[in-house]
Amino acid sequence: MSGFARCFGTVLLLAAGVLAGCSCNDSSKRKRGAESEPDPEPASPASRRLDVIYVITIESQLFAFDPTVAGDAAYQLVGTVACDTNSTPQSMAVDREGSAWVFFSSGKLFRVSTRDASCTPTNYVHPSANTMLGMAFTAERSRSERERLFIASPAFGLATIDTASLRVEHLDRTPLKSELAGGSDAKLFMLTPRDMAQDSPAARLDQIDRASHKPAALMRLADYGVPSAWAFARYDGLFYLFITPSGLAHSQTWVIDAANKSERLRDPELDFVVVGAGQSTKIPQPDTGTALSGSPLEPPPKTDLPKQQPAPPRTTR
Repeated sequence: MSGFARCFGTVLLLAAGVLAGCSCNDSSKRKRGAESEPDPEPASPASRRLDVIYVITIESQLFAFDPTVAGDAAYQLVGTVACDTNSTPQSMAVDREGSAWVFFSSGKLFRVSTRDASCTPTNYVHPSANTMLGMAFTAERSRSERERLFIASPAFGLATIDTASLRVEHLDRTPLKSELAGGSDAKLFMLTPRDMAQDSPAARLDQIDRASHKPAALMRLADYGVPSAWAFARYDGLFYLFITPSGLAHSQTWVIDAANKSERLRDPELDFVVVGAGQSTKIPQPDTGTALSGSPLEPPPKTDLPKQQPAPPRTTR
């Protein structure tokens, strides 16, 4: 659900002021350098897993992330997605059966197998030239087997994509520069990084009302700086934020507990830049959202963020 590929290096997005549509700058696309380790071997594609979060990188690598496993071992490479070699992944959502829906900077949408990273093209037509996008599946009703694919854009606001006809239905035209996450409980959340929230300099987590389609603030997050890429997803009542803060060449993974208004750094720096994330709506979700108590915009306890090293010189394509 989540998923946004951000491209701050894209002038159009900066002028708009990511949701997925472009949340990775040019430097995000480069690899760590000569000292980097070889790419990990793909995990066995014998069967797709519905009990993990899937993430996609700016380098088009699809990983299965198991939040119950510590450290780098939690990230298992499924394969490299070769859907659209002339553009980069911008956002991703994962449906109930575990298929990844990957949106590219070209405006094209592909269904990607989480067994072997193979691609199936669609005839989706994006309704805007702005390809900043956030996307997520969430159940129609709590524990329902039916689900909807929501998208959010700074160009046309909140909408859904009919996964059969691939037609877009607009719900609310308020511009949204955020990433989305859903779940089996039919709730819909959005995360807006720093400098993207209209009334706060900090990153912000909101819940979108399914009836009015309006966001309600849940909590402010730590100051991650202005990120070059981000995505998030839900697992067992927690939010997992994959974010590339300014000054880092690769993503970090944060765990956000909205019920207790706390967050912690899980992985200080991965070996890649995550631009999309999502999980099957078959994963049960403990209640998160409307039952939360306390001041929704109360700042979280001060978090000591890891010291960030200056980013290497930017490379351009």
